[in-house]
Amino acid sequence: MTFLQKLLFGISPVLRLETLYAFNSSFLGTDPMSGIESIQKHNEVRWAIGLDWKICVPMISPSGISIQTQFFQRHIFGVPSGATLASPDALVKKDNNNVTLFLRTAYLNERLPVSVFWLRDITGRAGFIKPDISYLWDKNWPIEVGAMFFNGELNGVSCDVFKHKNYSFTTVTYKWG
Repeated sequence: MTFLQKLLFGISPVLRLETLYAFNSSFLGTDPMSGIESIQKHNEVRWAIGLDWKICVPMISPSGISIQTQFFQRHIFGVPSGATLASPDALVKKDNNNVTLFLRTAYLNERLPVSVFWLRDITGRAGFIKPDISYLWDKNWPIEVGAMFFNGELNGVSCDVFKHKNYSFTTVTYKWG
């Protein structure tokens, strides 16, 4: 077994490509001529490329570290450059770009999973990070502790609207069975 195969636990990385084309998606937009807000219909394409793999770093985690990265873009057709539309999930521009990173490992024979999720909204110059750690007391009682930290560079855009809403959480769950 080569060094690279040992580093990757003998598991090959997975390259993912996802696409979606939507016809006549509804957006709330302002007509440039009249300045009146109205429902607008535009076609859009969303695509993502991701790379998932697991690496072995025995000094940090004997069970390995799972790494999942992704870049995704949303392009809306027929929108003037610089215009902003409102969709049910966010304010969007003609082109919207995001990247994500998810890291996960576990300790104590998989009873102590640790993960970090990071999202960066490149277009909105904002993002968030969510670290968390769980303890699987037994098969019925998982306990989770984590936090969410928001940031943004443009006032009132994307995750910036939540930047004063950082929070931490603790979850105790009972699973039947």
